[in-house]
Amino acid sequence: MEQPVTVGRAGRSFGEEPEVLDALVDASLTARVTLDEHGTVTGWNTGAERLLGYSAGQLTGRRAADLLAEPIPVRGGLPTLAGLPRWNGDVALRHRDGRKLTVRILAHHRPPGADAPAWLIVSALTDRQPPAGLDESLVSWSFAQSPCCAQAIYDTRLRLRRANADMERSTALTEEEMRGLRVSEIIDHDAGLRAERSMARVLRTGEPEYQENYLRAPGENHEHAWSVFISALRDHEDTIRGVCLSAHDMTEQFWARKRLQLIAEAGRRIGSTLDVTRTAQELADVTVPVLADFVSVDLLAALDDAPEPPAPAVPADGPLLLRRAALRSVTPGAPESVVAAGAVDSYPPGSMPFESLRTGRPALHEVTDPAFTAWLARDPARAARVRGFGIHSVMAVPLAARGTT
Repeated sequence: MEQPVTVGRAGRSFGEEPEVLDALVDASLTARVTLDEHGTVTGWNTGAERLLGYSAGQLTGRRAADLLAEPIPVRGGLPTLAGLPRWNGDVALRHRDGRKLTVRILAHHRPPGADAPAWLIVSALTDRQPPAGLDESLVSWSFAQSPCCAQAIYDTRLRLRRANADMERSTALTEEEMRGLRVSEIIDHDAGLRAERSMARVLRTGEPEYQENYLRAPGENHEHAWSVFISALRDHEDTIRGVCLSAHDMTEQFWARKRLQLIAEAGRRIGSTLDVTRTAQELADVTVPVLADFVSVDLLAALDDAPEPPAPAVPADGPLLLRRAALRSVTPGAPESVVAAGAVDSYPPGSMPFESLRTGRPALHEVTDPAFTAWLARDPARAARVRGFGIHSVMAVPLAARGTT
């Protein structure tokens, strides 16, 4: 049987991932020791041999406590910490040649019954002092290239000093174009001024602050929901030297939450009576303005004289007659509506209401879509309202009761 191969995002094959990983990390740069519940050595790698001079054959099966030059600074020693999932600290160990070494260790305890040794103890053997400037470069690269959030650093005069790539994308400005400007000058919006006031408080108090902002990025036609964290930047003497603004795009989570709220609100408000017209108006009231700027609820005119819709409900080649049962708009008086409440309108084949009822499926169209423009070409009054009120998209949703549209 062939070994399964997983393909990563860049198309690389990871069929030999363990070997590739071992070569990359160089396992000998960490001293790794495993113990059983009684503190007996069950595993000893080449890193541990480099650290203390003993081979695996010399230490396996021996008590780890024999390696201590001084008692572990925890009451009872390591094996009695079985109730703790992890312990870390400095431990004095005896090298094979007799030298005493102070070693920083991290010890992980596995729960009883786990298919692994009771303890995994690790200690880094890499030089804790990296090449000059490496850490600073890594931090700088991480800040500039981080894909997790938009970040900007401001000085104590609230002037931008640094911005990462995500911040540049969200503002449609480069770091150089923003450098020296205030938030309220970069974002000409109430949210910019609120962020700036928050930054001033952070400089004064040192306490971080959190905000939620809703902004439309330049060149986009919809708002983004931003989760904004503002925190102080301190030097080694704990003096505040600036503030960091981190903004996470939470748009998807925001709309998911809004959809759940809408569903809950709909369940609470719609269907309070058995009156069809009242229920239609409740549906319209819930929908505006959360989902749409304007909504109409249109019912088959054939229902006027029949308790159930006739079959077929939608004529195959003739116009569809719908009575406007309810409407609602963000604009008082619902001036977008071509049809008054209670009036009947005729919809030809190919129109959104006709096709939605015929197929039983919802439809969403931009007003520039061919299917929509073809309908408007035959309906000048509706086309004039679309242009006059700047309507950019329209959705038609079939309503079903007792299995019938």
